Amino acid sequence: MIRVLIIGAEKKCIPILNLLIEAELFEIVAVVDKHQDAPGLVVAKQFQLKTGCNWEYWLKEPIDIIIDATGSGDTYDAICKIKEKDTEIITLKTAILLSELMKEQLTRLHTLETDKFYLNAIFSKTNDGIVMVDAHEMVTFMNSKAEEIIGVNREEALSKPIRVIIDHSRLPNVLRTRRKEIDQQMTLKNGKSILTTRIPIIDSNNILLGAVAIIREFEDLIKLTEKIMDVHFSGIKHVVRAIFNSTDEVINIVDNENKEIISTPALKKIMKADEHVENSLDLFHRRVLQTNRTEQDQVLISEALNKEFTLTVNPIKHFGEVKGSMAILHDVTDRKELADELKKTRQLIRNIEGMPTFEDVAGSSSVMTVAIEQAKAAAKTSGTILLRGESGTGKELFAKAIHNESNRRHNKFIRVDCSMKDEAKLEQLLFGKDNPYNEVTGLLEQAKRGTIFLDEVSELSIRMQKRLLQLLDENKFVRGSTMVSLDTRIITATKKNLEKAIVDGTLMENLYYRLNRLSIYIPSLSERMEDLPEIALFLINKLNQFYGRNISGIDKEALTFLKQHHWPGNVSELNIILSHAMLFIEPYEDTIKRDHLPSLERKPLTRTIECTHLSNRTLQQSMELYEKDIIHMALKENNYNKTKTAEALGISIRNLYYKMDKYGF
Repeated sequence: MIRVLIIGAEKKCIPILNLLIEAELFEIVAVVDKHQDAPGLVVAKQFQLKTGCNWEYWLKEPIDIIIDATGSGDTYDAICKIKEKDTEIITLKTAILLSELMKEQLTRLHTLETDKFYLNAIFSKTNDGIVMVDAHEMVTFMNSKAEEIIGVNREEALSKPIRVIIDHSRLPNVLRTRRKEIDQQMTLKNGKSILTTRIPIIDSNNILLGAVAIIREFEDLIKLTEKIMDVHFSGIKHVVRAIFNSTDEVINIVDNENKEIISTPALKKIMKADEHVENSLDLFHRRVLQTNRTEQDQVLISEALNKEFTLTVNPIKHFGEVKGSMAILHDVTDRKELADELKKTRQLIRNIEGMPTFEDVAGSSSVMTVAIEQAKAAAKTSGTILLRGESGTGKELFAKAIHNESNRRHNKFIRVDCSMKDEAKLEQLLFGKDNPYNEVTGLLEQAKRGTIFLDEVSELSIRMQKRLLQLLDENKFVRGSTMVSLDTRIITATKKNLEKAIVDGTLMENLYYRLNRLSIYIPSLSERMEDLPEIALFLINKLNQFYGRNISGIDKEALTFLKQHHWPGNVSELNIILSHAMLFIEPYEDTIKRDHLPSLERKPLTRTIECTHLSNRTLQQSMELYEKDIIHMALKENNYNKTKTAEALGISIRNLYYKMDKYGF
């Protein structure tokens, strides 16, 4: 039981109180109000619930949920300060919204209980089996009807590949083509012939979330229809109507002259509300009777009901003779809501697992779409990939998404920072070490059958570049006296201008051409400013999970302010700005506004340095002293962050480490 404390007992809280009393899931600990004659207290006493005027007293009890119905910000803050950590607090507004949802669910439950006997005992053969898979072909849902039809234990089927559960399943094909397959015949291992509809689940951003199969036992459905036809011609319609009147299925049957034989009450209700549905059914019945072919993948939009249906019309044959046709409508409106909920669940799971997919790459601009499509195509190959782009554009995110999209996703993903100062340590880290006493396995081997991500690959020394080039060409390397074969996908990344690096002599031309065979450019935020609102909303949703907030978005004034910035730090900088804004939003606010955002002015590096006495020093010595002072000041101004200091000075991180070592920092 969920223990609930209600604080505030004005008239507006009574519907919530009644709903909590009706729902057996909740135990009302007490109803509290400082006014002893409050309407809610009167109702609570009628139900023999505990009441009081001091809410602090009741916090001594174990409480799961506190409903603050006072509408007072001061009371809300006071409750937050002294409540237990695990106790949730919701406002009256939220409670009202939840109550509406609960009412709807309770209504549905009552309806289901009423129809359960008839659905199972009389018309169970037309119930749909439902099987759902995620984008990686893993079974995520199976209802009892599907369990019965397929002949497997659904608990054992969950989280297993669909190909293991159903031989020759075409759900993987639906995931690949992103196209519906309507009313397809299929024979299962157990010999059952089924009629199945397979639909990809795609969200509003055109991101594939998974697929769902709706399964019906084809032979049983046809036999039932033939029996209905026989009953019609034998003159005992009342039996059929008793069956049809007891189901919520949306079915319509006509004879070979397109005259209605029977329709279920659910369909009659729809046709009464929207004449367009009735006219469409008549049109498709005529077409099927004329062509003797099934009409499938037909979408009907009911503006009057604000619903979307899929329609399938099949010819009905009896001993080879066409007797009529049968139409079945499916309401797919709720499936879109299910897809949205599934997307949120998938996002939460990915956050827990820490391995992002392309769904975590926000942005629908043309330049970003090109980059994503290139990366998806590259994921299906085994070739080396080069990711190019400025700092903060999401190169590591792309690398992880490519790994997760590939057939290596169940193995390791290892990131290596190639700008490491100690070259010998980096070499041992990558390739390992072979000596008489013990063998040290490198990261290249540890990532066997997985992916290794070489970040800032252009910072490698020429010697290390030669080893990498040999590795890429031969797919093996020498460690001591041992030849080690490699089965690891290599993804590289850089923010540098590689063409200039070749001219400067810091990058081998052969390595450049080898890496650039499969190159993907990730655009900076300034190149795709039209994506900023979408990216901001995506980051806000992630930050909500991190901070435990429920911020719904960002207002227009704040967005306009953000669009005026040139974003040298790209998406990473935007994430920091929004994180900062979260800290300044009051608990009762749900939108980021202009005054929540910090200043975006970029502070220039100050280089006011006193001239050093030049006597008895050469020009070179004086320049080195001056350079040492500048580096020291830059380090202090950037809180000794090496990456930021290198960016401020306009030099590579490797060059900065060299100079720090030279001057003894």
